[in-house]
Amino acid sequence: GAAGKPYVSREQLRDFVNSRQRDPRLNEILFPPLGPDGAQALIERYEPSPTFRQRGQLSLEGFCRYLGGDENGIVPPETLQLHQDMSQPLSSYFINSSHNTYLTAGQLTGLSSAEMYRQVLLSGCRCVELDCWQGRPPDEEPLVTHGFTMTTEVPFK
Repeated sequence: GAAGKPYVSREQLRDFVNSRQRDPRLNEILFPPLGPDGAQALIERYEPSPTFRQRGQLSLEGFCRYLGGDENGIVPPETLQLHQDMSQPLSSYFINSSHNTYLTAGQLTGLSSAEMYRQVLLSGCRCVELDCWQGRPPDEEPLVTHGFTMTTEVPFK
């Protein structure tokens, strides 16, 4: 939760959606930022607890349901309809994928950036690579990096 609370308030959800989930390149007139009513609608849709819904709060379970919901799909749901023969072995199909997604350039000494994930997903990539490594003490937070090279690291968070 936020600051130790077991929920996110309607205002915190609105701020999160607008600052973290929304693509800043969108036209604000055609695609307006989420307002208080929109945030409450998300809470109504995803929050399982009637008490939390009534208070305009989203529990951890509700937040997880929201993150896995249609609003956060990489692909618009209408494009998921099968339109070709899918009875062949997987190796018969092209899958738009990315290798060393986090690297901006150079396999051995390149810079790494979390921004690369956003760029490849927005350009249609459907499979990304996360090379996860244990971080350094004391917290040992996981890192994304091309191991045993001189590339930079990106915190897994």
